[in-house]
Amino acid sequence: MKDALTQYIDDTNSAYTDTWKRTYTPGLHLNYYKYNWESQVGQHIDLTLPIRIDWVKYKYQRGLIDTQFRRTYSFFEPELSFRFDRNQKVKGDAKIERHINLSYKLTQSAPNNEYLIDYRDDATPLVVRIGNPDLKESTLHQVDFSVNNTRWGKHVTSINWNAKYEQWNNLIAQSMRYDLQTGVRTYRPENVNGNWGINSQFQLNSSFDKKNDWHYGLTTDFNYRHSEDYINLLQNTATTKAGTDRFVTRQGFRLWYGRNYYSLSASVNGEWIHAKSERFATQDVFNVNYRISAGMPLPWKLQFSTSLLLNTRYGYADDQFNTKQLIWSARLKRFFFNGRLGMELEAFDLLNKMSSYSYSLNEQMQTETYRNVLKRYVMLNLTFRLNKEPKK
Repeated sequence: MKDALTQYIDDTNSAYTDTWKRTYTPGLHLNYYKYNWESQVGQHIDLTLPIRIDWVKYKYQRGLIDTQFRRTYSFFEPELSFRFDRNQKVKGDAKIERHINLSYKLTQSAPNNEYLIDYRDDATPLVVRIGNPDLKESTLHQVDFSVNNTRWGKHVTSINWNAKYEQWNNLIAQSMRYDLQTGVRTYRPENVNGNWGINSQFQLNSSFDKKNDWHYGLTTDFNYRHSEDYINLLQNTATTKAGTDRFVTRQGFRLWYGRNYYSLSASVNGEWIHAKSERFATQDVFNVNYRISAGMPLPWKLQFSTSLLLNTRYGYADDQFNTKQLIWSARLKRFFFNGRLGMELEAFDLLNKMSSYSYSLNEQMQTETYRNVLKRYVMLNLTFRLNKEPKK
């Protein structure tokens, strides 16, 4: 049987690989912490200086190719973080906690081993893939800064802001060369530079009534990413490099109430995606969702909850992407045996409006994804707690 199957194997396009890898990470770790109890001010500095050494042995067999290589990578990946803490008393019994964080991190990675082999994959005659032994290691620089403030008093209010900068060097992208006479497309991995991005987020959460039953929350997020990639235009046989600028802003507001097993919440979240490139027409896409949720106790120790979610999409050139989906779900729950056994009946998408398609717009393209999921269902969940708390 085995001999009968081997006659159908395409040795030229069937690869066998073996990989051995050893990693050593010597390093130096310095930690400094100082706290003044009188002024309630703390300072924390953490420095890590590791050297990650990867020893790789890679064996590759494909058709007439029988080769192997040994490589030793030495990655210096430092991390530095600084944190400032302060507790400040204000009027009455109120106090403010403030935390400021600043950090830097460098991460490096080696190319895929198969990319480093000088091979040719022409299993599909019109699509040929080759390797590139000259690929370089990729690096990622990350800088994070955040400020967190919490006020404890009549109302608990938290205000948080953070920002991040990221820069990628020597990322790997697939270049493509097109042969006008034969129609063959040849793909080859290449290093590409010029990828970077910044992100900033602001959050505000607070209660606003005397009993602290009512709360509200605000979220604002800004994200910008500049991406460089290789593209092939129809009139060109060689690949050219092109950039894409993608700006995303998200705004959200939530209002909720909770007391004695009663809950009520309403929220709205909006997203605007602006993508610009010489590869395609400028895109402006809007995604907005609205949600209302409620929960309440019922007789016989039952707990009921329900939610209504409206997802909307606007701005896509193809109208099939501009959708509205109203999803209504409900749950009924009860506990038995002093809370050890939980029984929950869940009904999802009662209106049968959920779609199996999802759409997204990233730095390089607009994608459509289909998932074979169970959209509308009723499910019974049983949970049993085995944990036992110690006696006091």
